[in-house]
Amino acid sequence: MKSRFFLVFLFLIPLLAGAQIEKGSIGLTGNLNILRYDISSNSTPFFKRIFALNTPNIDYFLSKNWSVGGSMSYFKFSSLGKGFEIETTQFLINPHVKYGVNYKRIQVFLSLSGSYFKQKQDDGFEGIDELATYVGTGFQWFFAKNVAWENWFQFPFVLQKDPILNTDIRYFSGLKFYLNAGKSFEFEGDLFDYYLNDHNIRFGLNLNGFIYFNQETYLFDQIDWSYQNFFRDYFVFYVEFKADKNEGQTFFQLNSAVSRIKAGFHTYLPLNKKWYIQLTTGLLSTNTDYTFTYRLENMLGYDLGMSVQYFFPKRAIVKVGWDWQNTFRSRFSSSVSNHLPYVGWEIFLNNQVSIEPLISYQFYKSKVETFSNPFFNVEEVKEQNLLFELKLRTLFHRNKGILNF
Repeated sequence: MKSRFFLVFLFLIPLLAGAQIEKGSIGLTGNLNILRYDISSNSTPFFKRIFALNTPNIDYFLSKNWSVGGSMSYFKFSSLGKGFEIETTQFLINPHVKYGVNYKRIQVFLSLSGSYFKQKQDDGFEGIDELATYVGTGFQWFFAKNVAWENWFQFPFVLQKDPILNTDIRYFSGLKFYLNAGKSFEFEGDLFDYYLNDHNIRFGLNLNGFIYFNQETYLFDQIDWSYQNFFRDYFVFYVEFKADKNEGQTFFQLNSAVSRIKAGFHTYLPLNKKWYIQLTTGLLSTNTDYTFTYRLENMLGYDLGMSVQYFFPKRAIVKVGWDWQNTFRSRFSSSVSNHLPYVGWEIFLNNQVSIEPLISYQFYKSKVETFSNPFFNVEEVKEQNLLFELKLRTLFHRNKGILNF
């Protein structure tokens, strides 16, 4: 099956010749996330502290055809046992090189990539040190000037004997954002007129998956999808869905299927041409905490928030706000409350792509009803988490047409 993909690719090369890629272009998929997680009471019997770092997948183009890049993850946590504490560190790096052929708005590419995973513990247990290489193929379609839809399949080529990690076929489907490297950008008019136009839409999509042979097949391991529709009078409808089925963890306590969906409205109240108050009212359904750290019971609740936003006329928006997410289980037997003060700065790299550094501090509190025959107990949990995210966002004007560029 692998050879068929390459034969098709080689057949297409003479037909393809020269998407929106130049030497020095930078393509990004996914977001940068940094999490510091402290448990101030016994929320689980396993975790005490967590630090996590995940980078986006980066492509740097050495020419119109060749690119190099990769992604990295770092995970450190303290696990609790009977009278002892174990500190575990995990490191994963995924470098790659790609060769692509461009035709108008499409690039078809071949790839060679690696995956190196290292795990060590401070208790004398044997660590994990694994290396795998993959060959792959895929394509990206530029449906907008600075945004492409990328699909990438990778096939294992060289593996260690009896690997612990999942090393079967893996694939990615999602949006790739292209930055204007070395170029400055400013709106010709005022940013607030462009941003709050009633014909604008925003959306995001990232799908990651594995195909497991001789095991149960999961279509997607990770899904991150969002959509916003702007209306008149500064009224914005939003819906967001995120799911994570982490089957690749070496600790079974970290393997869980969790998800969150929320929908509602953002309302912008103008104070003047530069200052706005944004109010958020929505509904929420989830079976995990805000940071997707562990699984809870399915709960329903509400998503509320308020922020003050300042629009710099030509390029950026500063945001200071507070989100409040509260969920309940049936008959209010359990409840989870998340208070999230945050500071963000959305910077437009061009008229379709923005990047937003966002720092939030989570105050987490839950009351969960547990049953131990013949008694019911209520376990109260309090946690505090610091989260830094670097988000990539889109903004399109419906009347102009996404494909007109």
